[in-house]
Amino acid sequence: LLRVLQEREFTRVGSVETLKVKARVIAATNQNLESLVAARKFREDLYFRLRVIPIQMPALRERRDDIAELTDYFVSKAVQEMGARATTISPEARNKLESAEWPGNVRELENAVMRAALLAPGTTIRGDDVELSRPGGVGMGATAATDGAELGDIISTRIAGWFDSPGGEEPRDLYHRLVAEIERPLVELALKRAGGNQVRAARMLGLNRNTLRKKITDHKIVLTKFPGG
Repeated sequence: LLRVLQEREFTRVGSVETLKVKARVIAATNQNLESLVAARKFREDLYFRLRVIPIQMPALRERRDDIAELTDYFVSKAVQEMGARATTISPEARNKLESAEWPGNVRELENAVMRAALLAPGTTIRGDDVELSRPGGVGMGATAATDGAELGDIISTRIAGWFDSPGGEEPRDLYHRLVAEIERPLVELALKRAGGNQVRAARMLGLNRNTLRKKITDHKIVLTKFPGG
């Protein structure tokens, strides 16, 4: 949430006193403020004071094309700032990083790469050097957040903010946006469980193979992540 104030008069929340300030207020959160306001856990007047230019930052798993560049940057950072021996990363390690879910987003990726660069025995980070919080990159926090919750409730919470477009514009293509976000991890998980066998993965998903191949192409899924794919 971003609000820019330049030599403006405003009143403090809960006050009638008028103040003059020149300031830029940037507030960030990983919580759904609309839901918190509805549950009376966040002040509605404060929310609307802050919500002038909302900026939605997609999770790292929704912009996987950034992972390779970020990985290279963090390897260089480990070398320059911590004297790490590892200066390159193997294709196996890259695939492991790019297929992870990263519930901790960029900070979690940075920690994983920095740790691997420091602990790698040679000059190349191998797949075994990359330690994820759990296989597939699902950490304890993500599991705890969803344990016992119905899928519909999780989805509702995730998309509630989509209905509030910047500038008050009516949202568009929400159905296709949601389907796109769900399809990719679903297809990737099926391919992973099927060991890269597209016939088995299609059967798990209830799709024919041609449909599965189209979805793989549409979502730019890298089959080399899945041995046998």
